[in-house]
Amino acid sequence: MALVRSLAIVTVLAAVLGCGDAPSSDVDAKIDALFGDPPFGTVNRDEVRRMLLTKPEDDGPIFLVNFIHHREHAEYRDGRPTDLTGVEADALYNLLVLPMLADIGAEPFYVGAVERMPLPGDGQTWDQIAVVLYPSRAKLIEMISRPDFRTAVAHKVAGVERTIVLVAHPAPDQLPEDLRRVDLTKVPFPPTADDQPVNLVHLLHFNEKAQYADGRPTTLTGREAFDLYEQGRVPQALPLGVRPGIKLDVEAE
Repeated sequence: MALVRSLAIVTVLAAVLGCGDAPSSDVDAKIDALFGDPPFGTVNRDEVRRMLLTKPEDDGPIFLVNFIHHREHAEYRDGRPTDLTGVEADALYNLLVLPMLADIGAEPFYVGAVERMPLPGDGQTWDQIAVVLYPSRAKLIEMISRPDFRTAVAHKVAGVERTIVLVAHPAPDQLPEDLRRVDLTKVPFPPTADDQPVNLVHLLHFNEKAQYADGRPTTLTGREAFDLYEQGRVPQALPLGVRPGIKLDVEAE
């Protein structure tokens, strides 16, 4: 769980899926051409195959959720000298990519700098969380195939030490839009200049079967147990001004 100061609460529900059938050598070559061997993570080749092989009639909007940990100092693969920090190099990448996102009809949905991590989970630390909405997998592939993107991504490679990228879709049980709106001046503990609104971003992986600390027997899945928790938590949170921004189900990472 990461605490960020920005605009919305994002809950990412991890349920990673595989691809299945082996692709042709042409598809493998395309994957190598698109991604190569990035230093900040391992390419999920099954998910990229899914993107490349998805038929237009089966394609549609996707969210890409990025958890990012920056280098202290930028390191360019071509050895160029630089005084940039990792954060500055990645910011340069973002500046260059924003017009490309607009060209393909994509848009940043959420960007937040991580303030601290109250529940560090697997022990990995993150500096930034970014969510981008793409109109389709085909448009994403179109963008990362562009020569100007290939130039821009050198700055991300230089600035990012570690990242995970999740392909996600809105979960079916979103809070209705009318309940998401809140007047923060009227909540019991309104924000101040010293205590401004914050966002909690959760990355969750469910137990296949629910496991209770008191050992109670259950037939619930982990997801079903979490849903029961949500049913009790949300009515208590709404009067305090707490609002779920969006919940995303993860297709793959």
